[in-house]
Amino acid sequence: MSEQTVMGLGTSPPQAAVVSWWCLINQEGKIMSKKDDIPVFPVAGWQAGPLPGYDMLVLKFQFLSTPMQKLDEAQESQFFAMPPDMVRELISDLTRHVEALEKSGVQSPAGNKH
Repeated sequence: MSEQTVMGLGTSPPQAAVVSWWCLINQEGKIMSKKDDIPVFPVAGWQAGPLPGYDMLVLKFQFLSTPMQKLDEAQESQFFAMPPDMVRELISDLTRHVEALEKSGVQSPAGNKH
C-alpha cells in the first residue's frame, strides 16, 4: 500500500520528536532498555488516517534504530490497520499508561537526545 492510497493521512511534526536515549547497546549492537533487556526503537513520527473502502484506520511509524541516526533518516514501518473500536481501545490504553507514567514521577536520565 502506498501513502497515496490512504486518504487524509495525518503526520506528526518531525520537530516534535525529541528522543532521549536511556537505553544500552548490547553486544550485537541492538538498542535495549535498561530494565528488561527488550529491544526498543524510539518513535520519531507517525502517519495515521482512514483506509478508503474499509472501516479501518491505518497507522505507520517512523523510528530510529541506532543512537546515531538522525530524525530525517528514520526508518518506516509498514501500515498497521485497525477497526475503529480497536483504535479507541488503543487510545484508552495509551492514555491510562501516560497518566500512570506522569503520576510516577519517573524521568529519562540526562543524556544524548535526538
